[in-house]
Amino acid sequence: MNKLAPLVVSLCLIAWVGVAAQKAPMEGLKFKLDPDWYMLDSGGDSTSGYAVYLRHQDNPNHWNELFRFETGRMKSNQKSPQEEFNTVKADTEKHCRGATVWNVIDHDANSILFELQSKPCKAGEHELDAIWRIIQGKQSWFDVMYTARVYEVAPETRMKWIATLKDATINPDAGPVDLIGVTIDIDEVVPFPVDKVMAALKPAMESQDCYVTSTTADSIECKRPRASTTAQQEASGGGESVTARLEAQGDQAHVIITTGKGFYGRLLKRNWSTPIYQEMMKNLQKAQP
Repeated sequence: MNKLAPLVVSLCLIAWVGVAAQKAPMEGLKFKLDPDWYMLDSGGDSTSGYAVYLRHQDNPNHWNELFRFETGRMKSNQKSPQEEFNTVKADTEKHCRGATVWNVIDHDANSILFELQSKPCKAGEHELDAIWRIIQGKQSWFDVMYTARVYEVAPETRMKWIATLKDATINPDAGPVDLIGVTIDIDEVVPFPVDKVMAALKPAMESQDCYVTSTTADSIECKRPRASTTAQQEASGGGESVTARLEAQGDQAHVIITTGKGFYGRLLKRNWSTPIYQEMMKNLQKAQP
């Protein structure tokens, strides 16, 4: 595990690379990111993978907040979460002794949640506040980390990310590609009435090559065409269905958007809930007087 990568590496935008189908079962990790995050970078092979997310308003070369997800297959000589934490701490202290404050927030036999606050040690480095969790399952290990380029994030931001990482749970039914090459399903209340949201959803779905197959008064479903080759499916998925369900809450709408992947080709399919939600919001904002 390249533990210091999100702290010291200069990131660049590259194409999405899917993780190859696994030879043995690998667990996934279930967590929730707000829809204003987008995937900047991802990659992997048959035994490990990673994904890096930024806020939409952040410049990839001058970001303010970063979220990194990393996973791999458990090995016979795998270090415990506490041992991994000790390694991270020792490696960081080698880079710059005394510049980082460490705080273990929570730990048990299978995970450790901690925070590090770091001052710049060399020219060109930044202050950093990172909230980090290392988790081990039966087949897979996971790293999830939120990093901000400040020495101390606001208390409400800190509590939010502690809760987000604490709530991350192992999903034995989803391989890691479900989290590396996908975006997140949506469960949000938006300040627009249901009829306007419904009208904005159809073009939002079509913008992602997802064509409407059924509509009711409170739901709309679309289907993406199946890719003709494995290479095309790795690049952009294919065959996914997306369902949006709406519930009126006064003059607002509760929106739930989920992507169904089915069984066939599941490991190479992608989640389109967030891109459709983002396009929907753009359409609603454009339609405002």
